[in-house]
Amino acid sequence: YTPPGAGAPLVKFAGEISLTHFVTTDQVLFKEFVKWDALNVNGIDLDLQPNQLQVQDVKWRGLQTSVIIGPDQRPNLKTVLPEKAAGASATPATTAAPAKADEFPVQLGTLALENASFHFSDESIEPHGAFDVQEFGGTIKGLSSQEQSTATVDLSGKVDSASPFSISGKVNPLAKDLQLDLAVAFTNTDLTAFTTYMERYAGHPLNKGKLTMELHYDINQKQLKAENKFLIDHFTLGPRNDSTNATHLPVKLAVALLKDRKGQINLDIPLSGRTDDPQFAIAPLIFKVILNLIVKAATSPFSLLGALVGGGEELSFVEFEPGRADIPEAEAQKLEKLVKALYERPAVSLEIAGSFDPDQDRAALAGQKLEQQVKVLRLKELADAGQAVPSIESLQLEPPERERLLKKIYTELGTNETLVLQPADMAPATNTSAFASTRTLAAGQDGQAPAASLSGRSARKSPAVSEVKGATALMRVAAKSSATAKETSLASQPAPTSDGAPLTLEQIEAKLRSAIQVSVDEQRDLIKRRAQAVQSYILKTGQVATERLFIVAPKSAGPSGKGERRVNLSLD
Repeated sequence: YTPPGAGAPLVKFAGEISLTHFVTTDQVLFKEFVKWDALNVNGIDLDLQPNQLQVQDVKWRGLQTSVIIGPDQRPNLKTVLPEKAAGASATPATTAAPAKADEFPVQLGTLALENASFHFSDESIEPHGAFDVQEFGGTIKGLSSQEQSTATVDLSGKVDSASPFSISGKVNPLAKDLQLDLAVAFTNTDLTAFTTYMERYAGHPLNKGKLTMELHYDINQKQLKAENKFLIDHFTLGPRNDSTNATHLPVKLAVALLKDRKGQINLDIPLSGRTDDPQFAIAPLIFKVILNLIVKAATSPFSLLGALVGGGEELSFVEFEPGRADIPEAEAQKLEKLVKALYERPAVSLEIAGSFDPDQDRAALAGQKLEQQVKVLRLKELADAGQAVPSIESLQLEPPERERLLKKIYTELGTNETLVLQPADMAPATNTSAFASTRTLAAGQDGQAPAASLSGRSARKSPAVSEVKGATALMRVAAKSSATAKETSLASQPAPTSDGAPLTLEQIEAKLRSAIQVSVDEQRDLIKRRAQAVQSYILKTGQVATERLFIVAPKSAGPSGKGERRVNLSLD
């Protein structure tokens, strides 16, 4: 001690301090709070007024501490420290104008930790969550309060005795403006310690999973840049429970969308911001990013899946031409992308639901049936005339001939008749006479009729008639006998409109189409064939297993289906 004014520090201390076998217990939870085997502070050089502190090294061996969250959700650190009473009056020291604090330079050569451990326990949740950091040790060298100086950090340890971690880089925590450049790495950390939180807040137990994490944080002039890379291996959730605190978001679907063929989830979450911004907090931001992924899995799962192959919500459906079940080229390209994405995400299943447009699809099916009627009628004429009959697929009609046949059908039908659908398995006629008398017309799938080959007037079974049996529907013209008698003379005459003017060809076709019935069974058949076409296309790639594809039972066609010439896809 030197009296003031002597030109030397008021107080000077040089020496060392040690404290061994130190134990504290909190008086709230009555559990060990902080303890250690030995703390040695060597090479102390302390001056007060003017102030300075230099320490050669600090060796801390066997440090143990616990962070315990009690049943009241308060951490033990908060419960053992005194709280300022609400409304307490300010002391004179706090009301006086604060004086400018003297600088207190501090330098520490080496801080060495040996065999430290930390225990975490959350007693506010059942079952209790807990994990331990063990064998924690290493050095921090060159700690100083001087600006622009940095200390070298080299620390390592294990989580629950099996998962190594390391912290390395540079930092100056004693300086006025924090500077930091640290890398943190965790390897194969077992995540089952957090299953109690998953059960409560995610609604699923965590059966297994390991975390490998690489973090890099850089703070310079209060500007933070952070890299957060997470590799989660074989993250497996159990069945959903009945937790009232659990989110309703599809957590399991999000996991399946994020998990690759190796069973791994790779997340790269960069962050940036200012440390002096009161709204900036790292952990909530990381949690928000992960929560957004789960929300996206619920609201836009195909966008999340399509990010793998360059697609989005357009991958969630396959559009068809009216009345058809063959996949257009543009839609096939979408399916190729979807297949690649499904291949990369083997835990995702696909539901396939066909649909039917009561306007466009019905009109298209009616048009297909009408075209079949025209061709079959022409084949009948050729057979009756004893001419060779081509297959129905190869039959080409010139416009004038097609117009004649349409007028003939319209005249035979009359204005009050209906083209009636017959069951698909109705036995076809077996000779030309039966063919003529029944006036049966065949319509194949997607308007492709079965092949026909009929010649002469022989009563033997002919390919043209027998192959009609393979068609999806049969259409019979319920014609009046009087109309049949006048068939030849009226077939070439234009049908009159209500005002006496002849109908155009387009009007005749429209009336015939409107008279054709499309049954509910045919609608459901088109729905089914569309769904099967998508399923078959995906399966033929060999990249998606059958058990991952589910055809959803078709819904009844109705007004709500307007505009849905699609197969709608959903992920599960």
